[in-house]
Amino acid sequence: MLNISNTEDEEPAVLDNPKPYSFLAGALALGLAACALVTAYWAIMRGPDLLTRTDNPRRAIADRYVPRGAIVDKNNQPINVTEKETDEFIRKYIYPELAPITGYTHPVYGQAGLEASLDSYLRGLQGNPSSLILWDQLLYGTPPSGLDIRLSLDLSLQSKADQLLGGHHGAIILLHAETGEILVMASHPTYDPNKLDAEGEALSQNPNAPLLNRATQGLYPIGTALLPLIRAEFGEDQPTDSELKSFYESLGLYQAPQTNMPVAFDEENIQVDNLRASPLQINLAAAALSNDGLIPAPRIATAVNTLEQGWVVLPALSQPAQVIQAETSNEAVLSFVKSGNPYWSHIGQASLDETIVTWLIAGTLPDWQGAPLTLVVVLEENNIPLAEFIGKNLMAE
Repeated sequence: MLNISNTEDEEPAVLDNPKPYSFLAGALALGLAACALVTAYWAIMRGPDLLTRTDNPRRAIADRYVPRGAIVDKNNQPINVTEKETDEFIRKYIYPELAPITGYTHPVYGQAGLEASLDSYLRGLQGNPSSLILWDQLLYGTPPSGLDIRLSLDLSLQSKADQLLGGHHGAIILLHAETGEILVMASHPTYDPNKLDAEGEALSQNPNAPLLNRATQGLYPIGTALLPLIRAEFGEDQPTDSELKSFYESLGLYQAPQTNMPVAFDEENIQVDNLRASPLQINLAAAALSNDGLIPAPRIATAVNTLEQGWVVLPALSQPAQVIQAETSNEAVLSFVKSGNPYWSHIGQASLDETIVTWLIAGTLPDWQGAPLTLVVVLEENNIPLAEFIGKNLMAE
C-alpha cells in the first residue's frame, strides 16, 4: 500500500486529435438543448391546446370525477345536466330534441354544439378564480367544478316548435328582434345524445345528417325569401346585381354571425343569384323589419353562474347594425300584413338540387307593444301550408 501511495501520478496521454471528442460533446450538448426546447414548447406553448383537444383522455377522466356545469333555459329549466351514478358523474340530456344545438360531450365522440363552444365555463376553467383552478390542478390534477350556463331559449316555446316541425326536415328560429336573444331554435331531424354509445357510429353515417345544426350551419338558397327587405330598401325599383350584393353584404349574408355556437356562411358563391344563407342569417336580417331597421347582435348564451357573484351576464359577441331607415322599414312591412293577422309575414321559395325549399319569415308590427319578435321557418320541401301553419301557431304565442 505504501508502495502504491508513493507512486507518482502519471500524466494522461496526449490526444493526437481531440476534435472528434469535442465534436461528440458539442453534439450531445446541442441534442440536450434541442430536447429541452421541444419539451418546453409542447409543455408551455402548446400545452393548453393539447388539454382542450376533445380526444384528450385526461378530459374524459376528469368528466368522470368532476361535476360538469348544467345548461339551462331562460327560466332555469334543465336541458343538459350532470348526475352522479356509481361513484362517477354521467352527462344526462333532459331535452334531447335540442341535441343539434346544445350538442354533447362524450369520451369517444368528443364534443359538439354548445357543449363544445362553452366547454371552458362548463368545465370550470373559465369563470372560476385563477387561484382555485391552480389549486385543484396541483392538488387533484383536475379542474374545479364546472359552472352552469343559462341560455336564452324558452323550453315551453321550444317544445311547441319541435312538435310543429315534427318529422319534416328543416329549421325554426324565433328571435327577440331588439335584444337578439334566440328564444327558439329547432333543427330536424334530431337525435338522442343519451344513446350515443349505441348509435354514435350510425349517426355519423346517416344521410339525413341529424348531427347538423340546420339553423346555423345549414345553407339554403335564398330565392324570394328576402323580398320584404328588398322592398324596404329599394321600394318598387328593381336593384342591379351590384346594388343587391352591396345590400346583402350590409345584411351580413357574406359573413358568419358572431355567436356562441358553430355557424356557417356561403364562402363559394359570390354572385347574388346563387347565394345561400343559414336560417340564422335570414332571421337576423328580417329582425330589421321589426326593430326600426336595426339588426341585433345574436345571443344564445346569456349568463354564467359564478361562485363569487352568482349569475353574471355574458356580453354579446358583436354590435347591432343599422341597415334600413326606420321609416321606410316600418312602411314596407305593412304591405306584408295578411288580413286578420297581427304580424307581417312572407313566403318565399327556392330550388336546391331539384328540391324545393320553402321559406317563411314573419315578425311583429312596428306598433306592437310587447317584445318585438321575428320568426324564420325553412322546410326542405315544397310545403307552403305547413310553413304558414307553423308561423301562425308560433306567432300567436
